[in-house]
This record gives sequence, structure tokens and C-alpha cells, in this order.
Amino acid sequence: MFAGLLSAGLVVLAALLVLSALLSPALLGGTGISRATGPEWWRILVQLGVGVAAELARSVRHRLPDPARGVLAGLVSVAVVVTIAVCWW
Repeated sequence: MFAGLLSAGLVVLAALLVLSALLSPALLGGTGISRATGPEWWRILVQLGVGVAAELARSVRHRLPDPARGVLAGLVSVAVVVTIAVCWW
């Protein structure tokens, strides 16, 4: 369950970052604020890719034996935490 929350959260976060990166120039254009800075595209795409891969891995978990499910959940959790650490710090 924890791995599912992490992977789904990463997908939602990446989707929000994509939307904000695409919409912020148009929204801030009339405010007089100079160009907003945010994460680079590679950081957004890495988060989206890892989140989608983690969700795909979780979608096949019902076909795996119980020990493999635990390993898969651990790998998903580590991948998400490492991705957040690399992309946000």
C-alpha cells in the first residue's frame, strides 16, 4: 500500500509540474513578473517516467508470488525516494 501511495503521488506531482511548466508563461505574462523559474524538463520527465514505471510494476503484482511482491514494493519505494532526492535536491 505504501509503494502504491508513493508511485501514485509521484505521477500526480509530475503531472502538476508539467501543467505548471506549460501554463506558467501564459499566466504570468500579464502580471509584470519576469519569467518564473521552476524545475528543468529533465527533472519533470524523470519523475513522470519513474512514476509511470512504478505504477506499471504495481499493476502486475497480482501475478507474482508473495515474496516477489514484497521485493517489488521495496524496489518501487526505493526508486521513488531516490527520484525525489535527485530531482528535488
